Amino acid sequence: MMPLYRVGYGVAAVSLILLASMSEAQDLKRVSVFSPVNAANFIERLKPLARTNQLQFSLDALPGGTVSPTDAGSIVSVMKPDDNRIARRNIVVLNNSDLSSALSSMQNAAADVLPVLSLDLFPDTPDGRKVNVELIPRRVKTTEEGNTIVLGEVKDQPGSRVVLTMKGPIITGTIQAGGSSYNIYPFKGLAAADAPSQGLTAVDEIIEPFPNEAEPQPSAPADVPLRNDQDLDINGGLDPSKIPAHEIRMAILYTRDAMEAQGGQEAMALFVDGLIEELNDIFQSSAIQHNVKKAYSGTIDLTETGDVLQTRDALQASGDGKLDDVQKIRDQNKIDVVSLIVERGLPICGISFIPEDIKKDYREYGYFVVVRQCAEGNLSFAHEFAHVLGARHDRYRDNLEGMPIDRNHGITYTCGVNLYCRDIMAYSNYCVDKLNVPRGKIEEQCPRERIFGGPEWPNSKIIVPTEDKDMSTRTAIQMFGAIVAAYR
Repeated sequence: MMPLYRVGYGVAAVSLILLASMSEAQDLKRVSVFSPVNAANFIERLKPLARTNQLQFSLDALPGGTVSPTDAGSIVSVMKPDDNRIARRNIVVLNNSDLSSALSSMQNAAADVLPVLSLDLFPDTPDGRKVNVELIPRRVKTTEEGNTIVLGEVKDQPGSRVVLTMKGPIITGTIQAGGSSYNIYPFKGLAAADAPSQGLTAVDEIIEPFPNEAEPQPSAPADVPLRNDQDLDINGGLDPSKIPAHEIRMAILYTRDAMEAQGGQEAMALFVDGLIEELNDIFQSSAIQHNVKKAYSGTIDLTETGDVLQTRDALQASGDGKLDDVQKIRDQNKIDVVSLIVERGLPICGISFIPEDIKKDYREYGYFVVVRQCAEGNLSFAHEFAHVLGARHDRYRDNLEGMPIDRNHGITYTCGVNLYCRDIMAYSNYCVDKLNVPRGKIEEQCPRERIFGGPEWPNSKIIVPTEDKDMSTRTAIQMFGAIVAAYR
């Protein structure tokens, strides 16, 4: 039976194309991933919720006259997000069976016909344009739980990112290119039985630049004990390329508020898998040999206060009666690093503990907190994790040296004509204060790229300021990762 909200016609505006198909004279099979919602039916179902303030939905924004089933623009008009960082919201329907077939073809190198995955994110509306981009996947993976993850970039958009994670009728993800950012997640404005089960999917267009993570804070106390494994001392001249690959076991916890905002338990599980997969992909792209394994994931009972520093400290502390179950989870599952995704915390995207003395044992401080909205879209999950592994912000904002090693700071660099980029650890302040990039144009003219800076940096990317040319967050991560992997 056709789902209630599907119109069944209309063309897609966003295409996801395999790189392999572009270099060979093969036929391309076009697969429509999203269908438009039946606008008239959808709006009728939402009206009762709007009248009782159960949904951010404006009846006053309805176009004049009768809404037709194909009037997709009317849905964008009436959806009123309660977050001022969101410019507009659309609701579409996931074509699950078509998508599953296309992904199977992607993973089959011998396929005669390679698919083009087409996604329609936004129609033309009075206050926004139709989105037209092509998405090129680099990596497709199916997890043990049956979740499929697609990593890629937008065609002809250097530094763009695509992260899509899906299972059955549920999809989550992030698309970033040219200063624009789109969040994709299950729509739960209707009863659960009506929405995710039918593939109803929300698409948010983000307009505000992402804020920074927390400024450096006092990390661990001064009486942290010395390490026993001094053979791993990375100030002893050890070549980081000689350090063998280690597996770092992570727990990814999240509050119920964050889970509900992401679209529910299944959607959050997909979101977590996307975070871990992209983190490992970034490590590979940055010549970091370590691998991060999701060893545990689940909700914790926490009433959010919006104070990420306070939450970080409560997460780490034991015996204070607040989050003591976290330490039990960590010990039982042999967790090296514990992360917590929260819903409230902006304008700070996250905070962690940073090791400051290579000779000391920080195993009891392997914790970080990240705000959900920043975790994937702003790469804050990777940013905070890298702090635990000894990487620091760029020197313009954090000029501490030798904590825990020298030259462990993020960098800013040229990445095109009149274009600057930042590695994952660098803040945007240098771009605004010294490079005259308007604050509102940061995501377009000085974006954060999905890489950790380090040695053998391409000559085409000139580091600014030039005195930062020897900075290497990847060296810190490669070296200190061996220590963190032995935390449990």
